[in-house]
Amino acid sequence: MREGPLLRAAGWLGLLLALLALPSSLAARDLSVQIEEVQRLVLEKNYVTALEDLKFIAQQIQEFRLAEVQPLFPEPPPGWETTLAVRTSREGEFWSRRLEVRKTYLPESGTGKMVLIYDFYSPLIPSISISLNPVYITGDPRTEAIEYADAPGRLSFTPDTGEGELVLILDNRILVTILGRGISTRSTLRDFAGLIDYSSLKVFSPP
Repeated sequence: MREGPLLRAAGWLGLLLALLALPSSLAARDLSVQIEEVQRLVLEKNYVTALEDLKFIAQQIQEFRLAEVQPLFPEPPPGWETTLAVRTSREGEFWSRRLEVRKTYLPESGTGKMVLIYDFYSPLIPSISISLNPVYITGDPRTEAIEYADAPGRLSFTPDTGEGELVLILDNRILVTILGRGISTRSTLRDFAGLIDYSSLKVFSPP
């Protein structure tokens, strides 16, 4: 039997209610008015508007999850500054446990840029794991194998362009990526990787 709009809306509403009941800081986020409005719309069979409102509620909950991740980003090193982290997960992932968050670091003087990305429950992990194969790494003179806190990874850097990438996989569920643009050496990537509190990151799971 095909699932109708009413069942889909009811199922998503149940999921949202369960999320709001979690014993964490999410419980203090009051979305009761929005949820009651969705219930009213469903009873009135205004399914399209109800689904749009559900999407808004899902966006809000993902923002709550983002707030939980903020403290895991390191403070900028001397000579650098940064802003709040932002969520970059796609619209279709509002309903999934995946959460991709990035933070940009800029030098107080100069034009370089560093971007640190945490991708929790990333679907990219299997393909990234393949790229960590020694055969792949030794075949590219710009790339080297690395390891931080027992997490395998790779680091690549192109001196001509000042572009680099450092990738790590933690506990096979967190993809850590550091992107460098306009940097002078690969050591800049290493330095930023050394700022991360891997112990806290490993035990964290977005609520």
